[in-house]
Amino acid sequence: MFVKEQFIGREEIIKSIDKRFQDLVEGYRQNIALLGDELIGKTWILKYLYENISNPRIVTLYFDLTQPTINIFVQRFISTLLFGFLKTKGVLLPKENLTKLINESEKYIPKTIAKINEICTSIKEGLGETTIFRDTLSLLEILNSETEQKIVVILDEFQNLESLKIRNVFQELGKKIMMQKATMYIVASSKTKKANSIIHNELSLLFGNFEIIDVTHLDNKTSFTLIKNRLKYIQIQNELVNFLINFTGGSPFYLDRITQSIYKNTLEMNSESVTPFIFIRSLEDILFNEWGVLNLKFRSYVDILNYKNKNDSLGILLLIAQGKNKTKDLATLIKKSQKDITQRLLKMQEMCLITRSASFYGINDRVFSFWLNFVYLEKLNNLSQNFEDQIRSFRRKLEQSLAEFIEISSKGITQRLHELFISFSNDLVQLDKNKILLSRFKEIKNMDFDGDLIKHGFCCQSDSDNWIIGLKDGDITEDCVHEFMHNSKKVMPKEKQIRRLIIGLDKTEVNAKLLAKEEKISTWELSHLNLLLDLYGKPRLIV
Repeated sequence: MFVKEQFIGREEIIKSIDKRFQDLVEGYRQNIALLGDELIGKTWILKYLYENISNPRIVTLYFDLTQPTINIFVQRFISTLLFGFLKTKGVLLPKENLTKLINESEKYIPKTIAKINEICTSIKEGLGETTIFRDTLSLLEILNSETEQKIVVILDEFQNLESLKIRNVFQELGKKIMMQKATMYIVASSKTKKANSIIHNELSLLFGNFEIIDVTHLDNKTSFTLIKNRLKYIQIQNELVNFLINFTGGSPFYLDRITQSIYKNTLEMNSESVTPFIFIRSLEDILFNEWGVLNLKFRSYVDILNYKNKNDSLGILLLIAQGKNKTKDLATLIKKSQKDITQRLLKMQEMCLITRSASFYGINDRVFSFWLNFVYLEKLNNLSQNFEDQIRSFRRKLEQSLAEFIEISSKGITQRLHELFISFSNDLVQLDKNKILLSRFKEIKNMDFDGDLIKHGFCCQSDSDNWIIGLKDGDITEDCVHEFMHNSKKVMPKEKQIRRLIIGLDKTEVNAKLLAKEEKISTWELSHLNLLLDLYGKPRLIV
């Protein structure tokens, strides 16, 4: 069942795709790719679309492509196609009963059924899998020809088509996409790097191009709203909400599961508000307890990594979870060359276990990273194997993390940025498409600007260059850039190379970005700051 609050943070995506459905009916087809991390909410969006499209002129088909084989794929394709078609006629039959679906559909679409029978015969006779795959996809063209209905095909985790073991499977799919102009394809993938490669190299055909929609984590404000909605009338301190936002990184899946646990424990303890004890107990229930939903999930991850033992992935993840996230540090600790460790890390990136920012690495899943450090390692290192000792240690560490977060969050933004800048050590990072060297500063001074829009900032000195930084509370506009250009020139020492930077605590307007680039001024947003805080092991800014 879908309720209104589950739209939070996804309204624009739903609206955009719904517009594409309307365009399809009117004769304009635009294929869509939803790309994002695992558990980010792509499947929820797809299932919502599938279950809520009721236009009789559109046949909507949803396929979960988790580990398909050709026979299973064909059977699911045919049954889903017939089920979706009959649904537009007001006829609902079980998907599992293919014979009934065929018999009921034959009076409406005899040509499509004739092709289905032909495909079934080909499977029994063991004909080529590539031919069977092509013929199966051709059912869409035949159905459209017979009914003049538009068709939407949703392929969840579409990269798994590889497991069909069909030569050039994506090129075969691409050819069909190009030809089937009455069919809109919506594909989704958690393997974003691989999916992008497939889309741009094998599915990028004339009339078949995909509009890529990135499904990202929820921003701070949206996460705050979601938590409040999930807890309904129960009171919770903002410090705990902010800790939860930082802890989950805005993952809707984890926010949902954790707030469920908090809600349950608060009711069971007959409390009107979430106390720190209830908060920690709730995290303990799902992360540490043997049957905790997230504990079970992460243990299965570890079991898979141990079984495959690929590139010592688990050992590397454990080091990154403990903050050892630079290439040179990992190479030293694992006693491998930097070249060797880079190759291992690259394979882990392809598995979507980690992300890279130049010389830094981070675990994609923040909650899994916490679990590795505070639960898995705790149990490994506890020599007594005493559960009570382990749980006390877990609670103590969680209490300490919460206290540290609240203490650091209480500091002013200027102080927190000063502490971030002092951590720079000639490190190379990647922000968006740009690689940036973060100089080791020997002096950082707060400074005031003679301006109305950017009033405060920093002057940071290193051996090689000076940074003039302006801090903007809100969006960076063209006027901000003009003002900063003028005021920064007044304070620039001429003897050293100068780097100019505006940091905004929200977004940067498009025209402001263009102007800043023209004037060789860098612009950072809140997301850039939080990435740097992640890389240096500091809590995010929640503003």
